[in-house]
Amino acid sequence: MANALAFYDDLQDWIAASDVVERALKAGDPAPAFLAPSADGALVSSEILLRDGPLVISFFRGAWCSFCVEELHALDAALPRFRARSSQVVAISPETAEPVRRLQAGLSVRILSDVDYGIGLLFGVIFVVPPFMRAHLEAHGVDLGGLHGSTPWMLPIPATYVVAPDGRIAAAFVDADFTCRTDPRDILDALDRLQA
Repeated sequence: MANALAFYDDLQDWIAASDVVERALKAGDPAPAFLAPSADGALVSSEILLRDGPLVISFFRGAWCSFCVEELHALDAALPRFRARSSQVVAISPETAEPVRRLQAGLSVRILSDVDYGIGLLFGVIFVVPPFMRAHLEAHGVDLGGLHGSTPWMLPIPATYVVAPDGRIAAAFVDADFTCRTDPRDILDALDRLQA
C-alpha cells in the first residue's frame, strides 16, 4: 500500500510539474471539431452531436483504470438528467482494444476511441507517460502500446468539457490528480448556466 501511495504522489507531482494543465483548453476557447470511432466502429462527429444542444466530453485513461470506470458509471447514472437538458455525452479514451468494447457493453454513455491521441492533443490534455509510470503499469500487466495500438505511451489527464452548440467551451474541469474526477452535478450546473 505504501508503494502505491508513493507512486500516486510521484505521478501527481510529475504531472503538476509539467505544463499539461496550463496547456489544456479552457472555458471560452473554441472546441476543436473531431471525428472518432465509437466502440461499435461507427464514426461519430462532434459537429453532428452539437446540432441538438450542448456536448459533454469526458477524457479517460482506459478500462484498466478503476477511477475512470467509476467516473463513467457516474456519468451513465446521470445520463437521463443530461438528456433532459438536450445534451449529448461522450467519453474519449486512447484505447482501441477489446477492453473498451467490453466496458461499453455495460454503459449507455457512448465511448469513442482517440486514435493516435489526436483529439486529446487538440484539447491539450495528453501527457507522455514517464518511465516510472510505464514500469508501474507493465508490472501490473497494463500494456498501453497494445491497448492503444500505438508505440508512444501517452495518456490524458482527467478532463471534462461542456461545449456550447456554437462550439465554444462553456466549462472546463481539468485536474492533474487522476484520482479526482468531475462530479456530474457540477457538469449539470454548467449546463444549467449555459441554458440560463
